[in-house]
This record gives sequence, C-alpha cells and structure tokens, in this order.
Amino acid sequence: MPLIIFAKLEKSEIVLDFIDTCYTLSPAVEQINANEFFIDMGNTGFREAASKLKKLELLSYKQLFFGLAYNKLDAKLAALILPQYPMLTRKLTPWGCISWITDKTTTPFYQQVSIQDLGCFLQPKTLDTLDRVGISNLQEAVNISLADLEALLGPEAKMLYFLSRGIIPYIPVFPQGSLRVSKQFPPHNNLEELSEYIKEICKELEGALKIKNNGCLSLHLQATLITGSALSMKKRFVNPKRNMEFFHSFCLDFFQKTFKGQYIPLSELCLFVKEYSKTAAKQLNLEDMTPLQGQSLEKIKGSKLVSPCPTVSRREQILSSFDICRQKRC
Repeated sequence: MPLIIFAKLEKSEIVLDFIDTCYTLSPAVEQINANEFFIDMGNTGFREAASKLKKLELLSYKQLFFGLAYNKLDAKLAALILPQYPMLTRKLTPWGCISWITDKTTTPFYQQVSIQDLGCFLQPKTLDTLDRVGISNLQEAVNISLADLEALLGPEAKMLYFLSRGIIPYIPVFPQGSLRVSKQFPPHNNLEELSEYIKEICKELEGALKIKNNGCLSLHLQATLITGSALSMKKRFVNPKRNMEFFHSFCLDFFQKTFKGQYIPLSELCLFVKEYSKTAAKQLNLEDMTPLQGQSLEKIKGSKLVSPCPTVSRREQILSSFDICRQKRC
C-alpha cells in the first residue's frame, strides 16, 4: 500500500509555485481543490518522506499542513484535526506542521475519529444530527444503509457513506508543473550572436508546448551574466502563446531594452512557463498543404493519381500526394 501525503496550502495565491514543490517529492500529484493536494509516495517510508519534507524550502508559504498515512482519508484527517488521538503524531515546523498516523491497532484511524472532528467534510447541521441519534464515530455509521442515511441526512448522506468506508469522494485534477528550458551559452560578443542562441532555446520551448498541446499564459525569463549578475522578467499574455518567433522577439526585445547598446554577454538563459492553456486544434485544410513532390494543387487535382476508384475516396487520393503513408494505401 503506497504512502500518501496530504498537503494543504493556507494561501491559494501561491499554488502554482507549490505545485512545483509537490513534484519534487513525487510525479504522482493530485489536486483535489484550490489549495489541497494528494501526493502518492509509492514505497517511500514515513521517515524518508518526513525527511524529504523537512529539506524543502517552505518558509515562503507561511502556513502549510502535511498529513502522512497509508489511506487518503487518514492523511487528510491527520493534517487537519487536533492531535488528541494516540495514533496521531504531530511535529511543528517554522512553516506549519507535519502529522502522521502510527498504525498500532486493527481498527482504521478514520473509524476512531470523533464525528465532531469531521467538520472538514460535513456541515455543522449534519454533525449535530448524527450526535443526536447517537452516532459518535464512523465505525458506528459503517453498517447503516445508504437509504437510511439519506432519510436521516438528505444530500450529505453519500459523503458520510463513503467516509465510513475510508473513501474521500472527489474528482482528481492532475496539475501541470512549470515547464523549464535552459541553455548555457558559449563565449559571444554581441546581441547578434546572442540572438542565434535565443532561437535555439525558443525552438525547444515551442516544441515542448506543442507536445502538450498547450500555450503559455505567462513567461518567466531568468538570465545570468558572465559577471555573475542576474536579470529576470515576467510577462503575462491574454491569449496563449507557443510560437518560436514570438518567444524569440519577446526575449530579444527585453535584452535590447536592458543593455541599451552596452552589451554584457550571458552565461545562461532560462525560460519558465507556469500557467498554461490548451490551444484549439486546427482543422487541416487541403489548400494550406504543400505537395510532397512540389507540384501545384491544381496539377494534383487533375493528375492520373486521382482515379475514379470506388474503393478509395477522391479525398484520400488527393491527400496521398501529400502523405507517403496514404500513397501506399492508394
């Protein structure tokens, strides 16, 4: 059973940076709402996972809550409820706290938790109703049918039904970490030479975005000069961008305005994309395509390759002049 880390970030405005932090722990990150995450640590043990958390640079986040357990519900409860249970251990840190469940009994931790500690899942009215009918923990609710719970609680019955079975009902979102491309520059003397190197890194960024079928909504530029000084700039875009020529012009314009004729060579340039948007798929248009053999479109339409063969459509025959694979089929 994999170890699960639940993470809650108190301030949601820095979630994008925190997502990158989560990905340094594991590639399996799920976002369950604006500022809460599950991180699947696989076979990593408690001590190793806690050690990794302590090594992270987390002070800038001010308030973070981590819960470690072998069940997602246990992990979230460990992070958010008061440490008044023998199985729950909590260590305070400068940026928040790390809590974990020590499994010492056969009864799952979530079934031992008081109903009143489930305020992060159920409404106060629901908690009061359960208290009045004598249900004090999830273990006492597990044998009640869903129909009976719905008669008692209404819409929140399904939430309690799942919780009593150790399940958190949610639709996971798999957030994207920031995309980073970088290049170290050989010795060069002017902006013209730099421009050629910038083209290479912008082409790499364009390719990475195309693979994801994404465009960037914000671009972070970080450059290191040979003197050791650093330059940085961030730009947001209204529409998603992923064109190499646009990125190249954008970067070159920044350096031209920065140096103002007194160029200092760069030793390294990094481009970061932290905000994405899916780009619409473009319908291929026959008129926009370039024939493989360089012939004109009109010549192709009238060529003998386009026969009235009943088993191959005219469209496929025309496209075969552009596509080697289609030529084999036709």
